[in-house]
Amino acid sequence: MQSRSVKNRRIGDRLLRYTLKVVDDPSLPNSHEAATRLTLFLRDLLDQPALLMCGPVTLSTMRLHHNGEAWVLEAEADVYTETPDDPKQS
Repeated sequence: MQSRSVKNRRIGDRLLRYTLKVVDDPSLPNSHEAATRLTLFLRDLLDQPALLMCGPVTLSTMRLHHNGEAWVLEAEADVYTETPDDPKQS
C-alpha cells in the first residue's frame, strides 16, 4: 500500500512550491523483490493518475529512487499565486 503526502511552502512573494511524495511498500534494495515492486509501483502510477495529482498543478520535476527501505517518488511544482504573502504589499 502506497502512502502519499502533499506539502506546500512559500518560496517567494507570490510563489508556492508543492512537494508530492509517494512511498511504495517496503522492499530490500538490489533484490528481485525490489525489481518486482518497482514494476508494480510504476503500473499503479499509470493506472491511478490521481496519485500524481497535486491539484491543478503541472509537476516540474520528478525523481524516483530507492531509499534503502522502499521505492520513493518525489515531485515538485512551482505555482504563482494572485496575491502576495503579506497583505500590506497589495
